[in-house]
Amino acid sequence: MTNLIFVHVPKCAGTSVIIALKSVYGKQMWVDRSFRRYRGEKRGWQWQSRLPLEPSNLFPQNTTCITGHFTWMKWNALGWRKIVFLREPYARAVSQYSVRGHREAATFMEFVRTGENSISRMVGDLRQYLFVGLQEHFDESMEMLEWYVGIKFARPIPFRNFRRVPVYEPTEGERSDFLKLNGLDLDLYKEAKKVFNRQREEYSVGKTKAKA
Repeated sequence: MTNLIFVHVPKCAGTSVIIALKSVYGKQMWVDRSFRRYRGEKRGWQWQSRLPLEPSNLFPQNTTCITGHFTWMKWNALGWRKIVFLREPYARAVSQYSVRGHREAATFMEFVRTGENSISRMVGDLRQYLFVGLQEHFDESMEMLEWYVGIKFARPIPFRNFRRVPVYEPTEGERSDFLKLNGLDLDLYKEAKKVFNRQREEYSVGKTKAKA
């Protein structure tokens, strides 16, 4: 089974991916929970992107899959294959602010300014990933992920949404300011869509050859 690192970007269907991975890796899957210590320090709504790069925990010896809110660099020295799921940055920011950010910042823009371009800092170069999924295409992404990693998830694969609060509605001015401040994240997402379409083509060709 492929040794795997899942970089869990918040509010990008990551919990659903973890549940599916758990059905395959079982006790060989380990969640790096070191980020919980930093949450209490309120380092900004995107504190995940500023976590220390050095591994702070020793994982169990039989571990073959690691996931958590950490930067791509934290476990990079292992040389394991990495996967990530992304989401349109503005929608993701609104979702995270609605769930938690309003408790950490006085306004939406204060919330945004404490984490400019944090997705790109957390994820890094997409070329280093075995697979890039999109939250907006969750079902298709999960099917493709099985093929890329060579695994089979338990069915059904649930899409978990833990938002139980009203969705904040930014003003047009706030939206405009967000787009100005987060150019790197927006560019990363554009690249992610290109990668996803390439993966889709590779998957389609691979499935066709397998049936031949």
